[in-house]
Amino acid sequence: MDMDRILVLRDGQIAELDSPKSLLKDKKGVLYGMVRATGKANAKHLIALAQGQEKIADVLRISQDIGEANLATSPRAVEKGMSTKKDKKVDRDLKSNAASKKERKK
Repeated sequence: MDMDRILVLRDGQIAELDSPKSLLKDKKGVLYGMVRATGKANAKHLIALAQGQEKIADVLRISQDIGEANLATSPRAVEKGMSTKKDKKVDRDLKSNAASKKERKK
């Protein structure tokens, strides 16, 4: 999501064209749907990247945990918005990482 613009095609036609940040604001949009389909934890990071709240290097460090969390989450749980223990661990790690960055800036 670290790009200026994204072009999304649907049935060979341009469906969306804008910045990732703008496209992800539309919860009925094609890009938003594709991001959500990657799983709850991964979608959270992609949206944060698009909004400039995270940097790609931070996300890559925890990508293994995200992959494991997505594998551990059943499709039914994803549909219901339920998270796994692994998702919660990834969220805790991110919060801890953000808190330690704030401390280093002080």
